[in-house]
Amino acid sequence: MNKLNLNLQPKEYNPNLQPKGSWAETCADKPGAGMHVVISTKYLDEGGGKGVCFDVSVRAKTALQALGCTVYNPNTSDNTSGDDGWLLSFNLNLNSVADKKGFVYQLQQGEARMKSQMQQAEEMNAQWKGVPKIGAYIPDDGEYGDQFLRRDAWAAIQCARCQWAQGVSLEIAVVEPYWGLVPRGWKGTQGPTSNWQNLTRRCPNFLSPPRAHPPTPPSPGTQLAMTHTAFDD
Repeated sequence: MNKLNLNLQPKEYNPNLQPKGSWAETCADKPGAGMHVVISTKYLDEGGGKGVCFDVSVRAKTALQALGCTVYNPNTSDNTSGDDGWLLSFNLNLNSVADKKGFVYQLQQGEARMKSQMQQAEEMNAQWKGVPKIGAYIPDDGEYGDQFLRRDAWAAIQCARCQWAQGVSLEIAVVEPYWGLVPRGWKGTQGPTSNWQNLTRRCPNFLSPPRAHPPTPPSPGTQLAMTHTAFDD
């Protein structure tokens, strides 16, 4: 388990927070400072080998740490030894999530947002603990580029802060509504075309928005340009 700085408190939720002009600038701002994150992911791919899901969990941990979080990945933790070791370590880290106002980051499979039975059990444990559960999906083709993975990690931090400020949902939230506004200096179109209704259609597992709506996601073209601006090296 990561060693936590018990004197470091998470930042307050700012619904108007924007990603910076580059990944380096965004990381320098440390938006996840003070938060502890537990990654929930499928361990083995079809066929029983480590593959896309395992690799993405490692990359997601790196991105979240760069954003200032401490992170527990049960796929790579040295403290996990067999089923009993996993369960104890996972629950101890859930305690840290609650103490540090962090979240469980569920990496789902494909646009259908599939999750393994183990992930469903981890989700139940997190629900009992009363901590935010934030979902992002690995594309169906497995091509989860750094810019998009980083964007989702940044958005997950924002989503968790929103829940701690306004009430933790019993259900899994998704990262899409929290992708952020257009970064400062961006000269493209800033008029978002999507809304909560069509977001729900695109994300079938998205339930209800928080009591105070986060910023509406930008249009797909703006999202792509923003992603390559704010989350690229």
